[in-house]
Amino acid sequence: MRTPAALVALAVLVLALAAPPRPTAAAAARPRAAHAHAKARKRMRTLLRKKGLASVPSVSGALAPTATARDAHRAADVVGQPPTLLAIPQGNVADLFWAPGVLDAIVAGSASAEQCGQFWSGMHDGDSGGMGACHMAENVGYSFGDILSGENSLCYMKSFPTPANLDAGAVTLVDGHFPNDDPTRLFSVPPGRHTRTVKVNANGQHDGDEVVFLRVHGAATNADAGNLYAVDLWFCPVGSSTPVGYDRIRISTGGEYTYDDARTETQGAHRSTVTGFVSFADGTLTWDTTRSRRAQTAFVRPDGSFKSDHEIEPDATIRSKTLAVYGGDTGRSYVVASIDGTTPDTLRFLAGAFKELHSQGNGVEFAGSTEFRTTYYAASPGSALEGRLGDVDLGSDAFYAAPADAPVDVAEFSCSAAADVEVTLDFTTPAAQAIQQQCEHRLWEQMQFCHEDPTVAAAEQHVATTCGGPQ
Repeated sequence: MRTPAALVALAVLVLALAAPPRPTAAAAARPRAAHAHAKARKRMRTLLRKKGLASVPSVSGALAPTATARDAHRAADVVGQPPTLLAIPQGNVADLFWAPGVLDAIVAGSASAEQCGQFWSGMHDGDSGGMGACHMAENVGYSFGDILSGENSLCYMKSFPTPANLDAGAVTLVDGHFPNDDPTRLFSVPPGRHTRTVKVNANGQHDGDEVVFLRVHGAATNADAGNLYAVDLWFCPVGSSTPVGYDRIRISTGGEYTYDDARTETQGAHRSTVTGFVSFADGTLTWDTTRSRRAQTAFVRPDGSFKSDHEIEPDATIRSKTLAVYGGDTGRSYVVASIDGTTPDTLRFLAGAFKELHSQGNGVEFAGSTEFRTTYYAASPGSALEGRLGDVDLGSDAFYAAPADAPVDVAEFSCSAAADVEVTLDFTTPAAQAIQQQCEHRLWEQMQFCHEDPTVAAAEQHVATTCGGPQ
């Protein structure tokens, strides 16, 4: 018997209404994305539990822009390739930030009004980027240098526990045993709530012997705290009962990476913190440079203090606030800069805009912008970066309300802590010296190049008398 067409149509309509709506492409993609993120987190957890510190990406990787961002900035008005930040102190600083003849004329007392105006930053396109441009480059390098010097110990701890270094005599097992008899798993995640404490006797270093303790948190403890990985390092000079500083590293279940470094010094203290996100790709943990990263530093010494706050955006733009209090002067600055480079050692300052205010400068706020043009950083008034300076007010922004504070609280750490594993790292061996060369160099300590260049220093002394006050 044939069913009437009207009944067939009605049945189709009823079935259509009863059926769940077909998901949109976006809705269908959400479960797939959630599954991919969950899978990536599982892979990260597995890698960290097995390899620990060896799989943690270098802190310096957080400072590198993406290739796409570098290419985008190359399309701007930057001409040629500026020197790396590390190369600037070894070059002619005066010729890099000032047009030819400007500083010589100021020192000689023969500078024109136009040349005087270029000391801080020229007002016309192509004039000298001036002291403003120099400070932009210096402040970025100065702050990053502290972050990278604090990472030296982390680099050592990641590099030394290998069978090859044991065979070469660079590493000796003093007490305890390696997990699964595998030295590469020394800083892997212990099971349950057990915490593995490792004592490293660092002998034969050029700046004195040191004992480094590492405390690796267990898997269950990590889960309670919402972490995939957590490790504390603290540093004890031989014979000292009190640590001189510590590092804390955390990677949350959401992939957020936090690195906190705090040290006391002979004349003060410093603190630096780097935060960002890591992702899992090609079997390794890498920095997610599609998301913002943040680097903060603080120095406190008897002669003054300095602090900075850098936000590194996915487009390779750095927003930097700095506050320096030295010699009775309080200097506030805000910089928006673009950078280039795949590693800190290849980092280049391409272009930027700044504003700066000094308490000893009669309340005059200096502002300007610069782009590298063939041989020097030239003024670029009206640039796109200069238009972003209005985001921060030097007089009212909370960052500038108080000088730097660098608390170094070592109460939870002990130089006599009981260790589950004790090893010695002998820096008199070639293998350990190779690690040292990889992990440590002093070039980043030379980032105060603006005022140490003799020509720049002489011009700074003469600018008031030659030019009749702030320009």
